[in-house]
Amino acid sequence: MCFKLFCCCNHGDNAIGENNERTGEANPPVINQPILSGFYNLFVKECLDEHNRFRALHGVPMVTLNVNLSAYATEWARILADRNSVLIYRNEQLYGENLFVAREYNVDARTVVKSWYDEIKSYNFDRPEKVHGVDQFTQVVWMKTREIGVGIEKRGQNTWVVVNYDPKGNIPKNFEINVPEPIKKE
Repeated sequence: MCFKLFCCCNHGDNAIGENNERTGEANPPVINQPILSGFYNLFVKECLDEHNRFRALHGVPMVTLNVNLSAYATEWARILADRNSVLIYRNEQLYGENLFVAREYNVDARTVVKSWYDEIKSYNFDRPEKVHGVDQFTQVVWMKTREIGVGIEKRGQNTWVVVNYDPKGNIPKNFEINVPEPIKKE
């Protein structure tokens, strides 16, 4: 069974100990993140590739992986796993954030990102606005987003996935220019 909630949006920079030039806010803290074997690296690469595949369908720029933002996402994935929690978004909204939890089955990044993208079925391009139930889709393809951070935590048969986005998406009154219709089919 898979539980997921809709995106509430939160934003990162690679420079450690400096403020983000765009926002003036402090960059995410650097978290001691051990490499979790080939599974973690494969999952992160696949997650990045899937984001860029779906973004290409909409003609928006590709995103790159931000290591510090990935540490930030991993920290939250671990907290959720420690709590054995359903999906709860961070209180601070520095970055865009999509969440996913798989219980009692193994999950791959393609499945996760596709579940978010599939919300496109409920999005009305004729009335582009923030609507409950499409926040994860709109964050995946948000044109102004340039970086993502991917966090994953496995505990037994359960897997928590957190992806943070910089700059964050789902900004009211910005949907029309940031969530274009697909220019290609999947």
